[in-house]
Amino acid sequence: MKVLAIIDMQKELNNSTQALGKAVASERIAKKQYDQAAAKSADWESKAKTAIAAGDEELAKKALANKVKADKDTAQYKEMYDTISQQTETIRTQVEVLKKKPSGNAHCTFPNGGYSESSCQCDRRV
Repeated sequence: MKVLAIIDMQKELNNSTQALGKAVASERIAKKQYDQAAAKSADWESKAKTAIAAGDEELAKKALANKVKADKDTAQYKEMYDTISQQTETIRTQVEVLKKKPSGNAHCTFPNGGYSESSCQCDRRV
């Protein structure tokens, strides 16, 4: 019974660690999309200023219209990034909690990925 509980906890930790890896990857992608959208917005603003300086009011209006769209995209990406960051932090906390749980002989490395009392490689047997 105890062995099954240990194996279940180890599986839960492995699954949570994999989920954390995926969440971190999603967070990086969302951050990159947010940064790109913010840069695009800044670029359109710069183009609008250049058009105004050149006296081309029509081109400045078009650039500002594109900037407004880019600002909306930036806000959406920011919201998405913030949500993913919060979820990632929640998963990170869960993984840390699971790592701190007493898990019998789960601290050992087991040959061929199996578990048995005799396969424990250390002196900390429970």
